[in-house]
Amino acid sequence: MTLKIHGKIVLLVGIVLLAALGINTLISTFQFRESYTHVLQTKVAVVGEDLREAVMSSLALGFELDKLIGVNDMCRKIITRYNEIDYCYIINHKNNVLYHNNHSYAGKLLREEPGADKLLDKDITIMTSFFEGKEFYNIILQIKDENTKLGEIRLGLPFKIIRMETAKMVKSSILLTIVSFILAIMLSVYLSKNITFPIKLLTEGAGAISEGNLDYHINIKSKDETGQLASAFNQMTNDLKMSMVKLEKYSKELEKKVKERTKELEDKNMELEKFNKLAVGRELKMIELKKRINELDDELRKVKKR
Repeated sequence: MTLKIHGKIVLLVGIVLLAALGINTLISTFQFRESYTHVLQTKVAVVGEDLREAVMSSLALGFELDKLIGVNDMCRKIITRYNEIDYCYIINHKNNVLYHNNHSYAGKLLREEPGADKLLDKDITIMTSFFEGKEFYNIILQIKDENTKLGEIRLGLPFKIIRMETAKMVKSSILLTIVSFILAIMLSVYLSKNITFPIKLLTEGAGAISEGNLDYHINIKSKDETGQLASAFNQMTNDLKMSMVKLEKYSKELEKKVKERTKELEDKNMELEKFNKLAVGRELKMIELKKRINELDDELRKVKKR
């Protein structure tokens, strides 16, 4: 019985804990992915903002967008400095590449597979896209001259980085879950033993009492409910023992009285038997006496006839 209760407690704790840790891991993973993605997108947008400031400064000096100097180097430096950015390029309003961290793309018309987009700022858009078989967050910053769109700065944040960091976070969460689960199971085993061990002692005590051992004492020193129950059990055993002693004493006294009464009855029976024997003897003597008187009367009558 104790092992069954112990096992049920540990099993229940294990199931609840696994469910709680699993849900917590899923929620934490989702929140981490969302937060980490937003932070990276904001960081890439800030980097793009610096590049746009440099471009706009050159345009303010009278340079044309397709004739700027050193922009390709600036794009390459961004890629080298920031591991989160996979590409950096500038296109004109016709989608022709003007500047790129990779010279081989300069002057080309890039065709991407656009996906869903969202607005990060009034001049900054984030769009999911597929480029050369890879999935990216395309951070797009508008280059405008007053209200005229001149081109765009595009920086690629690959999904791969987010997936890798999320996977690391998931591994850490799983490791933490395993450690927490083991510790919690160990704790539940310890606690369940503290709960079931007193029950085992109480069960053994009840069995001992049922076999007539009223000297059995349960030694539980805790002051919680189990300790109080053990104290009540011991008090009940003592009371039962005292009751048995009193009952035994009363039984002996009753047995003594029964013996005394029985002896009195036996003595009276003996006296009665003696009285009955005397009465029977007297009866016989009276019968013989009457017989003798009758015989004498007969002889007397015979004598008178003579």
